[in-house]
Amino acid sequence: MNIVEDKSGTDPIIPSKGNSSPFGSVGGHLLAIRLSAMGDVAMIVPVLLALGQQYPRLQITVLTRGFFKPMFQTLPNVTVFEADVKGKHKGITGLWKLYKELKKQNFDGVADLHNVLRSNILKLFFGLEGIPFVQLDKGRKEKRELTKAKKKFLKPLKTTKNRDAEVFSRLGYP
Repeated sequence: MNIVEDKSGTDPIIPSKGNSSPFGSVGGHLLAIRLSAMGDVAMIVPVLLALGQQYPRLQITVLTRGFFKPMFQTLPNVTVFEADVKGKHKGITGLWKLYKELKKQNFDGVADLHNVLRSNILKLFFGLEGIPFVQLDKGRKEKRELTKAKKKFLKPLKTTKNRDAEVFSRLGYP
């Protein structure tokens, strides 16, 4: 997936032609994890839209809270799997239950767009099955460099959309 800057200063995602996934014409089935705040969840919508346009046979399941389900209703080939992180999916036992439920979906890969303790535990479980699991690089080191009191290293940071797109690229969907 190519990210292109336009003259307005925004960074729309424009799918490129001719890229193929490792799953050929069948597309594959990916799990995208994003369980956090509404704004963070909303920011993955344009990435998933571009991904769906570029790979129309790819199925994407978004693991998020049920409250965010309406954000994804208009996206083709995208379904939502609701995580009940305050109820049945709470704690390590709850995450194991969640993993067992997700495992039935037969994912070809997992895109962790959250990269927190909860998703790190899921990474461990998916690793037991050998399912490719790629996590978001939040750029913590670069952000620390910008906020140091002295000897700051000033450089532009990657946008969240670029970071999310990189996760899918590393899974074989550039």
